Amino acid sequence: MVGYAVCEREEGGSPTWQWPPDFLSLVDLVVLAKHHGRGVGEALLQAVEDDARARDVAAVDVIAAAPNEIARRFYERHGYRLDLVTYRKPLR
Repeated sequence: MVGYAVCEREEGGSPTWQWPPDFLSLVDLVVLAKHHGRGVGEALLQAVEDDARARDVAAVDVIAAAPNEIARRFYERHGYRLDLVTYRKPLR
């Protein structure tokens, strides 16, 4: 195995802002470093999007850490756009 993707279907929406009624959340997309640049990530992402279409969900959501420029550029190259901002306050 050189990589994997984990997804879960989310449903709901928000009464306070426009939100897809249902979406596939891409929880994890991992490719071993020595296989970067070989199309593995693209193939996994395509499989996720194909699965989302088969489930007839409205969108695919991905969370990437702000400092992870490689992941952010990867998703942006594939049509993903900034949608939410997460704030975090460390407690320890």
